[in-house]
Amino acid sequence: MNEERVRIFKLLEDGKITAAEASALLDAYTAKNATPPPPPVSVYAPAKIAGNAGKAPRFLKMQVKVESANHDNVNVNMNIPLSLARAVKPALTSALPKDVQETLRDKGIDLSALDIDAILDSLSELEDGQIMDVDVSSGGGDNVMVKIYAE
Repeated sequence: MNEERVRIFKLLEDGKITAAEASALLDAYTAKNATPPPPPVSVYAPAKIAGNAGKAPRFLKMQVKVESANHDNVNVNMNIPLSLARAVKPALTSALPKDVQETLRDKGIDLSALDIDAILDSLSELEDGQIMDVDVSSGGGDNVMVKIYAE
């Protein structure tokens, strides 16, 4: 038993606090010193690859799985090289017509200000690489799972 709890029981034993006060103090102490539960782990989370700790991810991966009640199942796996993101950025602005760029700018979207390096850096800082994990089930037996992660 730790020192703080012993002191609370000693105060109770000496009659300096009531049982209700001791209980409140013990509850407060327990809540203050409780170990937070571990974060939930998704069953769809991508596994970490041994030896890749601290390395920048190389691919943006997207998996879509549709399970239909009538057995028309669909699986889609996409692997997009993140190096492609740097190469595509200039094309984002130069390939779009000027009127489209202006419309986007009017809506507060400036593709020329897009910081690809910052985005890629943030992907490498993700602990498990997971960006999005969605699992949707309908009452009719249809299930859709979408997983997007960097690896």
